[in-house]
Amino acid sequence: MAFPALAQNWGRPTYSSPVAISRDDRLIFVVNPSDDSVSVIRSDNNTRITQIAVGDEPQSIALTPDTQFAYVANAAGNSVSVVRITDAAFDSFNANVASTLTTGAEPWNIVSSPDGQRIFVANSV
Repeated sequence: MAFPALAQNWGRPTYSSPVAISRDDRLIFVVNPSDDSVSVIRSDNNTRITQIAVGDEPQSIALTPDTQFAYVANAAGNSVSVVRITDAAFDSFNANVASTLTTGAEPWNIVSSPDGQRIFVANSV
């Protein structure tokens, strides 16, 4: 006789949405909608360097070409979290939310212009 599977509580993000990869391919940034965070992962050994709290239900992320900023579209928060990356080295990585920008309803996608001077956000009407 088979028993129904019980729900698990893992105490950490269990799924991710779109990712962004630094221009030098060393860092992978992943949004975690289930716990309102961004994980930063080393590409050489797939370990998480840090987890950064952002706005409500992040759905996508964009990096500037110089990897000095990450912009996170927070769908349920109607906002974009601006993450300033002050040190991108593996052993001393440092980043924090520098500001939060209000957007229209449900921003879902975000991209950076090739020169990093503009950020474009797609949201619901």
